Amino acid sequence: MRFGSQTSHACRVSTTVFPPRVARIRLAVGS
Repeated sequence: MRFGSQTSHACRVSTTVFPPRVARIRLAVGS
């Protein structure tokens, strides 16, 4: 919400670095 482009980029990086479960949490927090 705070970071527009960074949020999308961070989500992609999180999906690559962290497992799917953590990625979902990141998406939930980001949203």
